[in-house]
Amino acid sequence: MDSATMLLISSLAWPVIIFVLVMVLLISQRKAVGGLIDRLKSLSYPGGQAELSSSLPESSVQAISTLVDVLPANLRESLAAVEGDRARTGQESTSGPAQNREPMEEVSPVLIGDVVDLVVLRTKLENLLSELADPPPPDGLTTIARTTEVLLNRGVVDSASAKALRDTVDIADQAAAGAAVPHRLAVAVANSGPAILEQLSLLRSIAAARFEEHVLEVLQQELPRGWSVETDAEFDSPEDTSDDPKAVARVDALVKHGAKRVVVEVRARVHTGSRRQLDMLRDWLAALPPHLPVLLVLLGSGLAHHELRKLRSDRAHPIDVLLWDTQADALIPKVQVLSGQSRVDSGRADTITG
Repeated sequence: MDSATMLLISSLAWPVIIFVLVMVLLISQRKAVGGLIDRLKSLSYPGGQAELSSSLPESSVQAISTLVDVLPANLRESLAAVEGDRARTGQESTSGPAQNREPMEEVSPVLIGDVVDLVVLRTKLENLLSELADPPPPDGLTTIARTTEVLLNRGVVDSASAKALRDTVDIADQAAAGAAVPHRLAVAVANSGPAILEQLSLLRSIAAARFEEHVLEVLQQELPRGWSVETDAEFDSPEDTSDDPKAVARVDALVKHGAKRVVVEVRARVHTGSRRQLDMLRDWLAALPPHLPVLLVLLGSGLAHHELRKLRSDRAHPIDVLLWDTQADALIPKVQVLSGQSRVDSGRADTITG
């Protein structure tokens, strides 16, 4: 072998050895190196800078699967609770003052369409969640996370559903910011996205009833020792009911403490400008014994001053309002204050027919 060949071999030996060592290192440490690369957000080089997009992990598929699982469960439980209460109280309509419970609403169907990617799913989720949270709280619905928090506080969704919604939206936000979407996740969104949206759409029909049930559950759980509550209590109507001698006024909850009585009534659909709901509320109040103090639990910003003044002017005893979105913690204190203003009028507070 001549000297030129030896020189060529010796000049190539070290680069080849280094290349082999680098390949061995990369293969053996590929997970660690891959994680390091994933954490790189930008790369600077002479004359400029490049932004590097991250990739969503394959485990993101689990968030979609969880949401698909928990939403139907939440819907089934809510439907069972609402239907059970209606069967127990015999309330099938809300046409008269005796019908105090929130109905299962008829809602217009939502055109789901194709869910082509995470960003489209996020947009449609935001629209449906905003509908579920109507009327909005006084501070508005600034983000999807805030909307989910409002729905959780109202009892419309449970904690598992709220977490799954937040996780899904977080993944969608990362995709909107440029993160690469793995094929499995893209397929999961396309397959499961319509089902998720359909479940949320169905939940609209019982959102008001679910809120009502939630408030009554909180009331029963948090009342102090020595207090009691009767749900769906009925009173003989004080009005002239010659056309219907068996007419009664029904309340969501009658709270009792000794001889004191306080009515707690949940009205999810009463808000400023809801004329039909306000008329129904006035009819319901007129059918109650006039000496009973009433606590109205409302959503959103509640009623305008002139609307509330009109309601109060028709009754001898107090009407107080609790805005659940901002005053949920005041439920028991307000009941206690009203109890101090209660009195028994000719025994009529105890003329419960149910």
